[in-house]
Amino acid sequence: MHEIPKILTEEEFAKRLQLAKETLNEYNCKNDIEKGLIVMSGWVSVDGQPVYTPAQLKRLFDLAYTGGDTNGTENVADTIC
Repeated sequence: MHEIPKILTEEEFAKRLQLAKETLNEYNCKNDIEKGLIVMSGWVSVDGQPVYTPAQLKRLFDLAYTGGDTNGTENVADTIC
């Protein structure tokens, strides 16, 4: 039987967000948006990952664009394009 994934609470997400920042730093993605997006895409889609809300995903991927958390307040992708 398969375990049903759950949506992360804000506290759980804060821990994952910090881990995502550390992961991007480890892979030297600070000045390479494309590399950061590839790392984050793999990171959130691998088997066993929790289910993220759209707002949580936006904050995670904003890390690749800005190198920091925007708290979901900026529309970073539109600014870059």
